[in-house]
Amino acid sequence: MASREYKPFPIPKRGRETSGGGGAARRALTDIVANYAQVDIGPPPAAEPQRIARAAQAVPTASWDECRARFHAMRQIADMFSRDCRGHSFIFCDQAAFMCDFEDDYAEYAAFSGSVPCYEYMGHRQLRTYFTWRARVRRGEVDCVSPGYAFVYVYELLNNIGVDDPMDGFCKLVFFWDAFGRHDPALDVYMPGWLKDYYAYYGLPDTFQSLAIQHGLDKHYPEVFVYGSDETAFNAYADISRYDARKSRFFTGENARHMTEGFLFVIERFRSLCSAASQHFEDLVYCASTNRQWRTLFGDALFYPSREQPDRKVTISKREWYISRNDRWIRRSTALSSAGRDLVTYIMRATESALRDAVGYTYAIKAKQWYFTDGLQRLGLDAEAIIRAAVAEYFAIANRKRVVVDDASLNRIRKEASDTRDMLLVAEGDAPPPPADTEPRPVHTRDEAAGARDMWAELFASFTSAETYALADVLRGGDIRSAAGAAGVLPEVLADGINQKAMDILGDVILEYNDAASVYDDYAEGLINMMETVKL
Repeated sequence: MASREYKPFPIPKRGRETSGGGGAARRALTDIVANYAQVDIGPPPAAEPQRIARAAQAVPTASWDECRARFHAMRQIADMFSRDCRGHSFIFCDQAAFMCDFEDDYAEYAAFSGSVPCYEYMGHRQLRTYFTWRARVRRGEVDCVSPGYAFVYVYELLNNIGVDDPMDGFCKLVFFWDAFGRHDPALDVYMPGWLKDYYAYYGLPDTFQSLAIQHGLDKHYPEVFVYGSDETAFNAYADISRYDARKSRFFTGENARHMTEGFLFVIERFRSLCSAASQHFEDLVYCASTNRQWRTLFGDALFYPSREQPDRKVTISKREWYISRNDRWIRRSTALSSAGRDLVTYIMRATESALRDAVGYTYAIKAKQWYFTDGLQRLGLDAEAIIRAAVAEYFAIANRKRVVVDDASLNRIRKEASDTRDMLLVAEGDAPPPPADTEPRPVHTRDEAAGARDMWAELFASFTSAETYALADVLRGGDIRSAAGAAGVLPEVLADGINQKAMDILGDVILEYNDAASVYDDYAEGLINMMETVKL
């Protein structure tokens, strides 16, 4: 066999072949084929076949296989409605209803975050983490997890997924907000508004104020409770004030009661003065929105409005409400203004300052007026003078002597006196003949009669004009309601004031009040005699 030498052949440069043929490239390819040598390699030697013996094993039905199948079916819902105009909220609600009763028991944990938390943005491990955590939440065990999981669970409750009825959903929202808030405050920005929307949308019974107090939510809604005149209203003002009197060293014991009642007394004085000037005091603190545009409830949440809404008005507070018209909503809300917060701060601190002076407290504080009193000054009101006068009046009322009458003891004494009188009386016709005028008859001395007249005169001198008119009406067979209405007080308060003065001077009460007023017989004659000297 002739030896062959293989020499390298340069590959021609790539160029565009002309219409004549590309002869150089063809000649090069012919030379390569002519010098080509083929080497045949025979088959490898036969080898003994090797077999690997495996023991027969049953294929386990793992729980994750069931989870994958369930998750795959859930994702198909999104594929089915991917082009639906109702959007992500509708898809989420359908998926949530599909997964409503699903529970998992996943030992691992995968974190989750997203701008719009929902099932579609969760991977397999995240879905298993969520449904395992949700099962524990439904048993009352709220663990610390990524906030994204918390928002998905809240979205389910807002759409009434996994609840018995709307009231049950409201309770579960409040419980979860409180429990998860101990780990992470991420929900605090959204939940106050969402709970108002939930109350309005689902038409829960009872008032929003009562529900908030029942569930301990009043601290989250000062704009709802500032219109009251009880301790809840005081706490609402303290929550928005930059000076919290509840944290003061003065706020202890009896002084704490004076601070609470005195502050509310001052607020009522401001309300009446502002009302006389055709202004709501609370409008100086909270600005009511004038926007009457239609809005979507549950803003920033995945919520699909699946219920038809009747036309109605839902009241949250005196200055905040919802209106439903043709299945659309308008909401009027209020917002705390910076000047309003400063005004409340000044009133609270100035009230405490005046109360400290009134009780002779060792340490005094001062409250400075700034621009935030301009709203009152425009109404011609001097904030400092009003507060000082109101506190002085409150303190005088608070220190007024109060006489507590034990009705049971009083009735017992009256009964005993009546029994004694009956025993001393002798039936007519059985009376013995009068004795001879051997001894002078006992008569009342002039001093005793004058003393009795002086007591009645002193009592009538202590009555206010409203109390005098009230007694006159009762003696004429009427009631004290008209006199109480003219004086601007409750009838029972007016009757109590009369009896207190009678107890101080006569040593007994003279009026009985139980829905209607009447004079006790023992004192009717004395009252009538004194009334004759009074020109009404």
